[in-house]
Amino acid sequence: MDGLILNTEDLYTVAFQNILSRYGKEYSYELKRSLMGSQSHETADRIIEALNLPMTREEFLEESKKQFELLFPDTKVLPGARRLIEHLHKHNIPIGLATSSSIDSYHLKIDKHHKELFSLFPHKTFGSSDPAVKKGKPHPDIFLVAASKFPDQPKPEKCLVFEDAENGVKAAKAAGMQVVMPRGRWPRRRRRGFGGGRGGGAAEAEVGFGAAAGASAAAMEAASRREEVAAAAALEAVGVEVVVVARPEAVEAPVEASREANKSLLNLTGQFNEPFPKRIGMIALCRNQVKIVPKNLNNTDGDKVEYRVWNPFRSKLAAAIMGGVDSIHMPPGSRVLYLGAASGTTVSHVSDIVGPEGLVYAVEFSHRSGRDLINVAKKRTNIIPIIEDARHPLKYRMLVGMVDTIFADVAQPDQARIVSLNAQHFLKNGGHFVISIKASCIDSTAQPEAVFAAEVKKLQADKLKPQEQLTLEPYERDHAVVVGVFRPPPKKA
Repeated sequence: MDGLILNTEDLYTVAFQNILSRYGKEYSYELKRSLMGSQSHETADRIIEALNLPMTREEFLEESKKQFELLFPDTKVLPGARRLIEHLHKHNIPIGLATSSSIDSYHLKIDKHHKELFSLFPHKTFGSSDPAVKKGKPHPDIFLVAASKFPDQPKPEKCLVFEDAENGVKAAKAAGMQVVMPRGRWPRRRRRGFGGGRGGGAAEAEVGFGAAAGASAAAMEAASRREEVAAAAALEAVGVEVVVVARPEAVEAPVEASREANKSLLNLTGQFNEPFPKRIGMIALCRNQVKIVPKNLNNTDGDKVEYRVWNPFRSKLAAAIMGGVDSIHMPPGSRVLYLGAASGTTVSHVSDIVGPEGLVYAVEFSHRSGRDLINVAKKRTNIIPIIEDARHPLKYRMLVGMVDTIFADVAQPDQARIVSLNAQHFLKNGGHFVISIKASCIDSTAQPEAVFAAEVKKLQADKLKPQEQLTLEPYERDHAVVVGVFRPPPKKA
């Protein structure tokens, strides 16, 4: 139900993060992924244990209930779910609902808006409330109990399960049932090349987990590791410090020493008590201009450094790097025009990457976010904050010189035009652009791939030649980053 019929997975993340923030903890993607499909008490126990929370299971469940009461009543049905359920019901195909939610949580989600839709399920099994379900997913209990409620008692191999979570797929397979995971529910990334780049012509390739639910765990693990290697190479290519943090069997000996050294770095910041709270795979760290001496670290050159965590779930640029983008074209000493700077989180990382010899012109329209951006700029002298509308580059033409790269994250329907206008005024010939495209901001009724293709054509019409396109899943849904060059020099004969 959650993440398959109703769009509640993000709400669970918000609810748990609201609780954990009181203790300075973070609900990481790795932890979330491991818990999807678990029963309520299992989720509480594992979060408390994983993050060493000073609370009991009952206290955590009570706090969760308060959060759910605020978030769940207005949850929405995911695209296509209603149509499928109504089709199956109309054609008298026996269906049932098997959810790890409790019956109380179920009513919070459906009573306000979705009673009619869920009344089409004659049989319902609630994993966190049904005493017959002894263990949660990936154990098969919930599906075997759900199948037993059908009048004809179908054999497991005659049952088809729809699942959105890895644990759910494993549970269905363990029950001996057929299982379908809708395309797009596995973390995946799409890459499109525009000739001459690593993408290879106009071909698209998917890296990561395939849509086939029957894929072996070994194959999925191998795909995940290929992603990590590609992301590490991309990070190192742009001068970002990289630490690979994976399960012990995936860590090679040379990396292990670096991993142990950086435990002390993360603990030193005071932000995290657990050594690696992010998703399994990677933590991107870059040098900060504000410098401290980390304890328990062999410092050979005598420099004082501080390492910062760059979270790809909060930064489109970090997500693109984690996705294996060829280059962000922001080497040390370069000048960057950043459109849509918001409060300056990603801007501060760009500031670190270009270094004291570089410059970041950060344009933000919102005065509220602009105040935060100015505070960031007070500590980083290579950031020039500009509180102005990026649609009107003439208003700040006296503040911005020619730049090497434009990065745009403006999330506006005319964002391609905004990038083009600024490129014509400030981007040098042969300079590069990196644009984050949010499909729903442009046309919420069209397929994201169609929106991305239309935006690419607009860029091409304005002498912005795309070289690479990359979607940002699993960090951002229906987002893509397009990297290219402005007025490229003619090829030599």
